[in-house]
Amino acid sequence: MDEVVATRGRSLRAATWIAAAVAGAAVVAVVVLAIVWATSGVPLSGPFAVLERALTVIVLAGWAAAVAGVALGIAASVRSAAPARRMLVTAIVLAPVALLGCAAVTLFGVLWLTVAHPFAHNPAADSGSRVSAALRAHGGPEVCTQADPGLGPDNVQPWYTAWLEVPDSSAGPDGVRSALEQAGFSAATWSYPTTTAVSGNRTATVSVLGAQDVGIDCAIGLGQWGDTHDAAKGDQFVEVQVQLPMPK
Repeated sequence: MDEVVATRGRSLRAATWIAAAVAGAAVVAVVVLAIVWATSGVPLSGPFAVLERALTVIVLAGWAAAVAGVALGIAASVRSAAPARRMLVTAIVLAPVALLGCAAVTLFGVLWLTVAHPFAHNPAADSGSRVSAALRAHGGPEVCTQADPGLGPDNVQPWYTAWLEVPDSSAGPDGVRSALEQAGFSAATWSYPTTTAVSGNRTATVSVLGAQDVGIDCAIGLGQWGDTHDAAKGDQFVEVQVQLPMPK
């Protein structure tokens, strides 16, 4: 029984040190980025660019590790005899990081809900998704999408933007026109490679961007806005935009 208790105590201590190391590494990474930002500006290039792109993951991992470290440190201090004080001190040191992370996540959540309105209906997204689906009828993924229902305070105009990678035939003049018409849009005259059509008070614009070194203004994974991408052979990138007028 004593051996089991001792083993659990060692496991808790090891887990506490691992959590503390992860939280510490995250804090160091954030401090280093802040210093580099202050001297070099934003966004970064070179070796620090990778660190900047992974910032969200680093912050969340550091916060989770700090919270886990506080809980594990307290548990280890209860179950460990000799190193109990060290475990308790570790938990106390990690507590400010955990609390700061909780405050930051809460603030971000409130801002996200009040500015982005993620659960509100967006009429522009309804039409935009139909155009996107029609363009991808013969294959191809949505690389990235962004939208805003236009409820303020930063934006009062509903809009939707999607970047697609579709076959050359879908990105051709006939493919673009057919997709817009299937989604209910029409135009007095048709143009290419940027095609604009309307449906009621909705305006849709489809822009064929090409296949190589195409900048996409949307963060994809650990990528940044404006990163360039290459399409697979036989594919092209297409940008779909749908916008509604500003309410009167």
